[in-house]
Parts: sequence; C-alpha cells; structure tokens
Amino acid sequence: MKRKISSEKTRLFLYFFFIALLGSILLSLPQSYKNGIPVNYIDALFTSVSAICVTGLSTLSMDVFSRTGLIFILILIEAGGLGILTYISFLMTVSSKKNICC
Repeated sequence: MKRKISSEKTRLFLYFFFIALLGSILLSLPQSYKNGIPVNYIDALFTSVSAICVTGLSTLSMDVFSRTGLIFILILIEAGGLGILTYISFLMTVSSKKNICC
C-alpha cells in the first residue's frame, strides 16, 4: 500500500532542511568565529539544527562565535521557532477553510 506524501509536509521538511543547510554554511564562514580558529562543519551543522529546533544545544562554547556568528544563531532561532509556528498556523487556517461545507 502506497502512501502519498502531501505537499505541505514536503514543504515544511524542505524549509527545515534548507534553513539548516544555510545556517551551517553561515556559521562556517570566517566572519562567524573569533581568533581565526575555524569551526568544523559538523559542529556548525549541529549548532544550526539545534538553533532551528530551539533546543539550545551546542558542541562548542558560544565564546567561539563572534558577534556576527551570534547574530546568525539568533536569526536561526527566530526562523525555526517563529517561522515554523507561523507556517503551521497558516496551514491550519487554510485547511480549516477548505473543510467548510456550503
């Protein structure tokens, strides 16, 4: 038995995936960390996904990141928590209007 994946679920997954990918790339930039000590990509990816999920976990001390890196993390927190909640509420509003019978 095949199940069809709805486009809303796919869109939400792709939103999460691309924001995490973009965040990890931004946190890997030399402007994002201090003292010329580069951040491993896997650490940047973990920090990005953690910020999007609003869990606050990190494999690194936040002292490693510069002001620019911390701003990127704050933007990821906003895009994760606020963005996903806004998307889900919009989706629920639209789907509830579709189910109204005339």
